[in-house]
Amino acid sequence: MANCAMITITRGSVSAKQLENEFRGPSGPHSTWRWFAKRISDNVFQMRFPIAKKIDDIAFFAGMEMRIVPNVSFKVEKWNANAGARAGLDTAWFWILGIPLEKMSEHKVCYVAYLVGLPLEVDKGNLKRWDFVRVKSGYRDVTKVHAVVEGVLVFHFYDFTFQREVL
Repeated sequence: MANCAMITITRGSVSAKQLENEFRGPSGPHSTWRWFAKRISDNVFQMRFPIAKKIDDIAFFAGMEMRIVPNVSFKVEKWNANAGARAGLDTAWFWILGIPLEKMSEHKVCYVAYLVGLPLEVDKGNLKRWDFVRVKSGYRDVTKVHAVVEGVLVFHFYDFTFQREVL
């Protein structure tokens, strides 16, 4: 994706076709390159360039005016794979209490952590403690993790307590 760029319309509005025509002009009438703009969100487009160097040359400028559509400004940046994402993932270490010692394996700890978030890492050195196990998990919002969650482990219901580890 080195030859893909993210084009942000900073003033005005254009269609994908108008943006394609803007870049098709300087390429010349004999160019075989097919310019294609894909709308990612409002005023943000993805476009593939013939070579990555061309993106670096254009991205040097803070903003440019369109020739075809008056009163429209845009800027070109290198492609960011997270451009269409709605939110980032917050991560934090949590202590999980309430898992029985005989059922404490990495797989089951990940299952319990998955009740409130996305388990990323289990502290294996802490796996055989009597009282708690440490798990690094990803959440949409770390502050909204429930303190007590009910879950099933091997046909029995348990209340699992989650405490955020604050450094």
